Amino acid sequence: MRISAAGHPPGLLRTPGGRVEVVQAPGMVLGLFDHPDLAERRYDMAPGCALVLVTDGVLEARRGTD
Repeated sequence: MRISAAGHPPGLLRTPGGRVEVVQAPGMVLGLFDHPDLAERRYDMAPGCALVLVTDGVLEARRGTD
């Protein structure tokens, strides 16, 4: 797989053997610069791998008041 990030939290890649690797790419936060410098990284994904990604909205979610 190929990824590029713009200030996003890193993801996690779990192999079928149970090893967990952090997947990330350097990049600037979108919206702050006219021409952000975004890089691309490549990771191998074999059948049976699991990829976990989150967005800022998930991290910033607020609980409702009960």
